[in-house]
Amino acid sequence: MKKMICGMLSVLMTVSQMDSISVFHAETEQKCGKNAEWSFSGHTLTISGTGAMDDYSSETPPPWNTYNEQICEIAVMDGITAIGAFAFSSCSATDVSLPDSCVSVGDNAFAGMQQLNKLVLPSGLQSIGDSCFRDSYGLAEVSIPDTVTHIGSGIFEGDAAWHHSQTEDFVIAGDGILLKYFGTDTEITVPDTVRQISTNVFTTQMYLPMATETETYEIVFSPPRTDITEITLPDQMTELPAQAFAGLAGLQKIHLPENLQSISGGAFEQCAALNAVTIPDTVTKLDSRAFWGCSSLKEIILPASVTALGDSVFEGCMALANIQIPDTLLEIGCNAFSQTPWFQSHEGFLMIGNGLLYHWQGREKLIAIPETVRTICKNAFIDTDNRIMEIQIPASVTQIQPEAIVCSGAVIVSETGSAAENYARENNMQFRDIQSEQPRGADMTFDYTKDGWCFGNSREIFGDDYFLTDADRAKLEALGIDTRAVDKAWGGSCLGQAVTAILVKNGVFSTEMLQSDAKTLSEVQPTDEIRSFINYYHAIAAEDGVSRSHEPINQKIYRMIQIAKNVKSGESPFLLTYATPTAAHAVIGYGQEDGAWEFDGKAYDSRILVWDSNFPKALSDEACLYYDSKTFDYCIPYYGVHYADDADDNAGGIQMVCNDLNILNAYPYTFAEQQHDLNGDASVDVADAVLLARFVAEDATLTKAQTDEILNANTDADGDHLITILDAIVILKEVINI
Repeated sequence: MKKMICGMLSVLMTVSQMDSISVFHAETEQKCGKNAEWSFSGHTLTISGTGAMDDYSSETPPPWNTYNEQICEIAVMDGITAIGAFAFSSCSATDVSLPDSCVSVGDNAFAGMQQLNKLVLPSGLQSIGDSCFRDSYGLAEVSIPDTVTHIGSGIFEGDAAWHHSQTEDFVIAGDGILLKYFGTDTEITVPDTVRQISTNVFTTQMYLPMATETETYEIVFSPPRTDITEITLPDQMTELPAQAFAGLAGLQKIHLPENLQSISGGAFEQCAALNAVTIPDTVTKLDSRAFWGCSSLKEIILPASVTALGDSVFEGCMALANIQIPDTLLEIGCNAFSQTPWFQSHEGFLMIGNGLLYHWQGREKLIAIPETVRTICKNAFIDTDNRIMEIQIPASVTQIQPEAIVCSGAVIVSETGSAAENYARENNMQFRDIQSEQPRGADMTFDYTKDGWCFGNSREIFGDDYFLTDADRAKLEALGIDTRAVDKAWGGSCLGQAVTAILVKNGVFSTEMLQSDAKTLSEVQPTDEIRSFINYYHAIAAEDGVSRSHEPINQKIYRMIQIAKNVKSGESPFLLTYATPTAAHAVIGYGQEDGAWEFDGKAYDSRILVWDSNFPKALSDEACLYYDSKTFDYCIPYYGVHYADDADDNAGGIQMVCNDLNILNAYPYTFAEQQHDLNGDASVDVADAVLLARFVAEDATLTKAQTDEILNANTDADGDHLITILDAIVILKEVINI
């Protein structure tokens, strides 16, 4: 039918006007390569010139695509060396002639040419691209010369006539390339003449007759054969192409060639019955998904020749429990061993090959990579829950692959100028120089003899509600705090005692400001003014949520440890608040110690030292916070607090870690003006009495500022409405409690 149509078109063109033919011809002469041209005349598409044609695609078809239905013959002239990809795809031509100068044919070059039934390829051809003749239903005969060394995948897929024309079990073309196996044996020995194997060699295709004018057959693709159990390959083969045996679900044994150099991607993908493979010691690379989904494979021994493994090469091998990897391995793709028992059983660092850190698995929060590591592989650290806090990377690591450390909350610790620093900068991660100096400052460790309140967090001291002076209650109400609600929620003033002690330790308030005769905080007595001072900060802290934080628990612990270690170097002690099984509590953390402790059958190697208002005069060991420096599991024995991020029975837990004075003292306490404070230092002492005596004696060395301060202060200490030496004596008696 198609040949008849082409003949009728030829007759019509003959009787048409000659000038119109000339115009038509002129319009169709164009470039199709650097030195190649095409022309269309008399239903013949001609490609002439020298060198290679351009490559095309389904999205960008060749310029003669609009004439496909009119093309009856394709003539490629001598001088053309390469047929471009998709060059004649879907053309209706019945005859194609190719020159001996042509050495390669691109992907899909003759795909969909349904009227073509015979094609003679040039004697010097070397390469045939993927799907070259795909869906050319009528193509029954293709002569492939022995010079062809490469045949792409699926070149005859969908070619019903070609499949039906084959009479041999093994279809071998070109330079020993096995294209298809049509035999019925379950144990196959591939002929020694085969040097290469194409893809889908063992895929079955059935062609059912159809009663239509446009198509002769309906193509039905079935899965690869399940009856093939064993295949022996000839030793001269050097590589296995992509998907060579993919999906052979019944294949149990494969005898690989002795000279094999590489196994391409997906070569044995989903060979579910394959239970043993011996990799020859000539193989250097296994490409991506080479053994993906081989669920019966139990053991793999890779020879020393192997230097590279692709992505997902053994992924989904559910029985693969033993893998031996040589030290010669230099490259490995991601997910190479995912879903294998061998991979799932490892803990800690999975180090393979020549210094490759392939994966890390564990609960540790502070990780120190061994110095034997040279390369950190992609997806080595994956922490979407922000559990890993710090990764220490040695200078021996010279390569960190993209997406090797997927831990947005982790701090990278290494040397300045290292690969680790570059990775951190490029991925917007925190970086700390491992050689950076610790903070320098005075030791801020708590001293129980002077830095804590001498009285505890008890009802005997604080009563059953939060005592506040009228002035302090008014301050809190002005800040929007409902002090009546605070009273109803009475639970002690541990929070207020902790906050105020930290502020005094940092010099925000002097002990003389609290009580004029107190030299240290431990000397301050719980007067109404002091209780009100403590309760003021307790109310503010509770109202503002200082005791709580939405910061992830691991970040809180990490920060707590860093602060605790630096208190000796000048960093402020910190407020530590936590929930207990029945309530909540606040203490002051002021240091860190290493050791060995055990509570409730669990070991801890570090502890945070705390000042606890329930034990105000001496350190209580059981009130300290004990933790595992690797996993951050912690407990506070006295209060029954215990936490582990892999446990379901946690009780209580850390709420906040804070030593920021701007937060702790967000609403500074204002002391009432002290009587007889003549020098304005917020305390009344001997210096005030001496200053007044000098004023009465008309000391000429007094400055105007000092004189103004005396005149503005309440200097009439004895109440006689006169400023005399008697006033100085009264102040002195107050100071020394006579």
